Amino acid sequence: MGRTAVAVGNTGSAFVNAINANFLQLYRGYVKNAEDYGFLTTASATVNTAALNAILLGGSCTVFIKAGTYELNDTILIYSNTTILCEQGVIFKKVAEFVPVLLNAAALNGAGATKDENIIIEGLEIDCNNQGSGTPTIWGARSSISMLNVKRVILRNY
Repeated sequence: MGRTAVAVGNTGSAFVNAINANFLQLYRGYVKNAEDYGFLTTASATVNTAALNAILLGGSCTVFIKAGTYELNDTILIYSNTTILCEQGVIFKKVAEFVPVLLNAAALNGAGATKDENIIIEGLEIDCNNQGSGTPTIWGARSSISMLNVKRVILRNY
């Protein structure tokens, strides 16, 4: 497979998308493409939630998500040594009442438990879609992204 070409002087989203396509092609064996696992803009919220949780299960992975709006109806768990790279224009859209949208897995283990570490999320937008917060997965975790018992979290272009 060839690389995606970018016209000289081209900037903006076309340029970023070409870089992301080349990145994915170069690191195909290392980076998981969420689309390959059924995480699709056309899939139901239930399918997307199950697919993304399955991709991230156990951590130690890098996941690439193509631009688009993805419906979710439950919390996504993130484990240690996980990177989520979102192409410009990725939106996670809540379609049910639940919180948080993203939660590190160690948060479920309580205070003093083993911590998650090295979590990177880049380029994500979350649309709460006028959905209320519902009952939190854990007490106090009422935000869109909750990170508890975690070392080294990086959120870029959020």
